[in-house]
Parts: sequence; structure tokens; C-alpha cells
Amino acid sequence: MKALAEKLKQLSLKKVLSVQIWKQFGHWLFWHSSIKRNRVRKLIERLTLLDQGSLAEITGLRDAVFGKVCLGLKPAEWERFLECVNIVRQPLGFEQIFICSIYPQILRRGFGVTSIPSDQLHRIDVEIGYLGHNEDYFFWVFETDGASRDDPAKTFVPEKHIRGDKYYLVYRLGVAGLVESGNLNPLQWMISCQTFFNNIMADLKRRNYQVTAALISDFELGRLSLLRRLALDKLKKR
Repeated sequence: MKALAEKLKQLSLKKVLSVQIWKQFGHWLFWHSSIKRNRVRKLIERLTLLDQGSLAEITGLRDAVFGKVCLGLKPAEWERFLECVNIVRQPLGFEQIFICSIYPQILRRGFGVTSIPSDQLHRIDVEIGYLGHNEDYFFWVFETDGASRDDPAKTFVPEKHIRGDKYYLVYRLGVAGLVESGNLNPLQWMISCQTFFNNIMADLKRRNYQVTAALISDFELGRLSLLRRLALDKLKKR
């Protein structure tokens, strides 16, 4: 006990009251204080390890954003969400943070989202779409690059691609610079990503895409999912 007391005396009050220590304790308490959060924590542990070139702090940022989004989703949606985020090869973290941040908005608008495998590193490609009033399938693609720091304020110039008898737009998004360098605030990153997403939706609307789906039944949602998968299968065969 005497030796322990001597060691405690050697610790400065600043270290004992370190904000970082209390933050770590609070973080641990938060994720272990309920069954739901404990399940989310286990999902976080299954996230793909970031590329060796990534900053260590980005892992914590990515995990925090993923966890916050999971807590707002239904448990039945967790596995699909995890699959969408984990499709990237050697992630840098920024591409996962972007997809995590906009995922609730995609679902809230009544859209479906499907991951598209990419051979390129640090990329998450997703197809977002909906069934129109004429039961036709409308969609567009985000190619999210976690290594690019392209200025998001630039005018969007999507590429026009053709699949079957219709064209669709492909947006190549550089997301590493959405927030000023060094900012590790999860909430600030989520707000910036969601604002960026809303700007893209506005651009789609200007290009005559309807970007707010009407309320659709569970049956039609199932049909949308089937159509999306069939279209993706055709794309893979090509």
C-alpha cells in the first residue's frame, strides 16, 4: 500500500483529471450500459480494418459514426448496413464515414441501396434507386473515393451511362476533404456528408430525376429489391 501511495503522489493532478481519460471511461460506459449498444459494439468490431496508411484517429471516427447510425436503425437493418460499409477494399475510413452518414437519409426517402463491387481500392460504389409512379425503376450511382480530396463545392458533372433501354447518372465523389483537416468530431462529419448528399439530390432534381419517392407498400419495396438485384446481375454478366 505504501508503494502504491508513493506512485499516486508521483502522478500530477493534471494527469489524474485528464480529459482524455474521462472521455475513454465515458465511451466504455456508454457502449456497455445497454444490450442494444452492446450488440452495436460487436458490429463495430466486425468493420474492416483500415488501410495501413490511414491515421489511427480515423478508425475511432469511423467507428463512432457507424455506431451512431446503427443506434438509429432497426436491428433488422444492421447486417445489410454492415455489408454495404464493408464492401470496400483497404478502406481509408472517409469513404465508409460518408456512406454511413447518408445511409439513414437514403432509407428515409424511400430509396433502395445496393453495393456494387469495385476492383479499385478505397472505393465504395452504391446504386440508389426507386420505383416511379409508372412502376419503372429509376436509379443513379455514387462512386465514393476515400482517397480523393476533390472540392465538394464544385459544380457536379456526373457521367451519363446506359444500361439496357435507359440511361443513368454516375457521380464520382471525393470525400476525404468534406471537413477541414484534423477535425475528428463525428457529428460535424455526419452533418457535412448529409449536406453534400442533399446537394447531389438537388442536382438530380435539376436533371429531371424525381428524388423523393412516394410512400410505397412492403410488397412494392420487395419488388424494388428484386428489380435492383436483377439489374445488378445483368450488369455483372456484361
